[in-house]
Amino acid sequence: MENEISLRDLFNALWKGKFVILLAVAIVVVATLIGAGIYDRSKSQVATVVTLQWEGISDGKYPDGSAFTDKHLVDPYILVATLEELELNNLNGNALRNAIAITPIVPDSIVAQIEKAIKDGKTFDYYPTHYLLALNNGALGISITQAQALLTELVEQFRIRFNRKYVNQTRVNDIINLDFTDLEYVDLYQILSRQAELIAAAVTLRMEGNEHYVSNDLKIGFNDILIRCNLLCATTLKRISSRIDTYYLAKDTEYLISQYGYEISRLKTELVKAKALETNLSDLIANYDGNTQTIILPGGDPAQVIEIDTYYNQLMDSLLNQQRLIIDLESEIGRYEKLVQRYKGEDPEYVVDPDERERQTELLEADIEAAAAALRALLNDTNIILNEHNQVLVSEIIRPLTTPQRQPKVNYTLYGAVALLIGCGLGAAIVLFRHK
Repeated sequence: MENEISLRDLFNALWKGKFVILLAVAIVVVATLIGAGIYDRSKSQVATVVTLQWEGISDGKYPDGSAFTDKHLVDPYILVATLEELELNNLNGNALRNAIAITPIVPDSIVAQIEKAIKDGKTFDYYPTHYLLALNNGALGISITQAQALLTELVEQFRIRFNRKYVNQTRVNDIINLDFTDLEYVDLYQILSRQAELIAAAVTLRMEGNEHYVSNDLKIGFNDILIRCNLLCATTLKRISSRIDTYYLAKDTEYLISQYGYEISRLKTELVKAKALETNLSDLIANYDGNTQTIILPGGDPAQVIEIDTYYNQLMDSLLNQQRLIIDLESEIGRYEKLVQRYKGEDPEYVVDPDERERQTELLEADIEAAAAALRALLNDTNIILNEHNQVLVSEIIRPLTTPQRQPKVNYTLYGAVALLIGCGLGAAIVLFRHK
């Protein structure tokens, strides 16, 4: 009976002091949550997981073969560019670098292989392609939103820097953006042909490993561009060359003849030099006494030796090359002299009706105009698809697998529950102490 009365008195005392207990609970809970919040803000982090994808990354290398380390993700140039882009002038690159933690993510299967290799006394090389980037925004004194923007921009700046250094930025130059009025037909053909070659070369280079790429905008691929370019060369450009060579068409015949005359003079000068060098080489060979070297093959019969004279062989090779050059020069001179004869009308083997030549000139100009228009369209489509493909390459270099998210360091629910218990105990102790 005495115990029951004591318990009743205890509950009565606690009930009467309920406001004191509530006040104690409130004070303790509020103080605890404020303290937890201050601690949380000082240790607050925002993190994201990124994956790296480019040729060589699985071997820990950049595309050019140089070594990659995760420290390159926080290269000073990248950090400064990130801060400038976000206009965070109150921060510096060194503080930002110290606030970023980079943790490689290694799959469990790889960890098991590494452990096995260590037990076996072997080495196991593995280069991660996934990384956890954590930014301590509490240490920087910035908000969660600013920290998320920082991580996002950091990834973007790495992509931009990688793009500038390693990604093929091929763009075909427009060399047909000219006034065709004063250009000779032969020069126009050369310009149009070179434009087609530039397009084909750029597309062929990019096709390696990307044969099936299709432009989202144009709905065509590199192979479509190459086919159009080859067809243009095999049809319109071929007709242009054929008409010029067959009918010897020119806008200004006298000017073209003078140009060919200049080429003939230049080639004849080169021919004189080439023949003089040929004579010198012939004299050296004729007067050469010889300098034979004897070579015995390792493991072979000492009686079987090879005797060579490297200098004599070099002289003979030089002489043969010089003779080929002379033949080429003489052939070019003969070709230009024949062209001059025919443009002057002095070649009895070549007679063209003036009316037919005029008709062919009209057809030639129409072909040139058509070829230029087709090449401009090809050039435009080529640069569009190259630019799109560049963007695809860059987007895959570094890709966030998760959006930057806050990493909770403090469990407010747990802290609140503990504070509630402490507050209740403290309040009850105060009430019972006063009651006693």
